[in-house]
Amino acid sequence: TKAAEVKCVNAKVDIGLAIDAIDANLTSQKAEVAAATTVDAVKVIIKDGIIGKNRVFVSFLPAVRGMCASDSILKLISGRLNSVVTKLKTAKLDTTLMEKYLAEAKTSAQASYGAYKAIAAVPGSATHKADLEAAKTKLKAAKSSLSQAKIEAEKLRDLYASTAKTTDSTSKTGN
Repeated sequence: TKAAEVKCVNAKVDIGLAIDAIDANLTSQKAEVAAATTVDAVKVIIKDGIIGKNRVFVSFLPAVRGMCASDSILKLISGRLNSVVTKLKTAKLDTTLMEKYLAEAKTSAQASYGAYKAIAAVPGSATHKADLEAAKTKLKAAKSSLSQAKIEAEKLRDLYASTAKTTDSTSKTGN
């Protein structure tokens, strides 16, 4: 979808590099198949090389999705949420807790992105399943911290709205 394409803008370079690595592996293995002299040798190349080293559906695609999700969180934090923090600070509200959650979300999203990027670069790793789980855990932590930051932002927004109403009613009554 267009929304997914826009969210993944920063990850495109890393995804392209990972695709190039898979393409290079497949090109190399194509030459190995051509040079093989027996059916058993071709089977080994396919099993261990083409399927084993590339794991496009098992590892690569989930890694790309994870990179995009992590990238989206980072973009959200550095863009819209940072401007929300600035506005709340301008309104003299204490954003300390919100900023703490945003920092945690950013750190977890960066770690998740790095973990997914490593998986995409070598999708045939012997530890790909454990690596995917670890990356997924980091992404979940980022989402959790982001949710907490949003809750804090809503509390501060409500506090600001109630303060603004009190100020408006006070100025209208002449107090």
